[in-house]
Amino acid sequence: MNETLKSRNAYDIATGAVINLLEQGIVPWRKPWTLAGWPKNLITGNRYRGINSILLASLNYPKNFFLTYDQVRVAGGMVRKGEEGHNVVFVKWLDREDIGTAEIQKIPLLRSYKVFNVEQCEGLSDLPMNIFKVTDPIAAAEELYMKMPGHPEIKHVDHKVYYHPCYDFINMPKRDSFKDNESYYGNLHHQMIHSTGSRNRLNRDENMFMSEFGQDSFSKEELTAEIGTCFLNTIAGINEKDSSYSVAYVQGWIERLKNDKKLIVASAAKAQRATEYILGLIVPPEQKHEAMLKHLESITA
Repeated sequence: MNETLKSRNAYDIATGAVINLLEQGIVPWRKPWTLAGWPKNLITGNRYRGINSILLASLNYPKNFFLTYDQVRVAGGMVRKGEEGHNVVFVKWLDREDIGTAEIQKIPLLRSYKVFNVEQCEGLSDLPMNIFKVTDPIAAAEELYMKMPGHPEIKHVDHKVYYHPCYDFINMPKRDSFKDNESYYGNLHHQMIHSTGSRNRLNRDENMFMSEFGQDSFSKEELTAEIGTCFLNTIAGINEKDSSYSVAYVQGWIERLKNDKKLIVASAAKAQRATEYILGLIVPPEQKHEAMLKHLESITA
C-alpha cells in the first residue's frame, strides 16, 4: 500500500469514527472528559493530542489510559482475549521536491495504529494510574484566561457572546446573565479559542469572522472553536450542564464531515494548537524575540 493510500485510509478511519458517534446522537467535542482524565499513554505519560484525544475519550472508559500491544507485553501484561484495539492516527512528514522550484517541501501523511485501554488488559495493576482532579474548576478556568499570553480584554458592550477581531476583545454578558458559572466559562473558552486565530496570534488561514454559518470558512473555524472549548473545559474541570443540540446541528456536521474527510482531523489539530497557545506553550514568530529577552532577564536576575 502506497503512502498516499495509507494517509487516505487514516483520514477515513478518524472521520468515520466521528460520524458514527454523531449518527448515535453523540457530539464528541461537546463532552469534556474530566472524570476519566485526558487520554494518556500509560507507559510514556504523554497525552494524546488533537483528534486522538477526542476518539479515545469518546470510548467512555473509567480511566483514559492506553497502551500499544507491544507496550502491554513489555509491561508484563496481556490483552484479554477477544478485545479489539482502538485506532489512533499520527502524522508522518515526507520530503517532496517541488517540480517548479526544486525546493524540498514537507508533506504531511497520516498513519494509523491500535491502542488498548487498561480495562482491556490484565497484569497491569501495579502501574500507577492516578487521574488528576481539579478541586476548584471555576478558579482553574479563571486562571486559564488570566494566564493566556496577551489575552483579549473582556467587555460588556451588549447582551451577546462574541469575539471582536478588529478591536481584539471578547464580549460577554454580565455573569449573572448565565444560569451558572460553568456556562459562563464554557462560552468564554469558546471565544478564547476564536481569539487565537487573530493575525497577531496564530493567524489561522480561514477568513473566519466574515462568513455566515454554512459557508466553508465559518464552519472550519467554528468546529475548531468547539473542539478547543472541549479541551479547555477538560483542563479546567468545567462540565457544562446543558449539552443539548438540535437534530439539524448534528446532521449538518455529518454532511460536512462526509464531504470533507480531512475536516475533523485538521480542526482538531488547530484546536490543539490554539489550546497550547492559551497555555503559553506556543510563541508566535513575531513574539519570539521578546520572549527570549524576557527569558534571559528571568535567568540572569
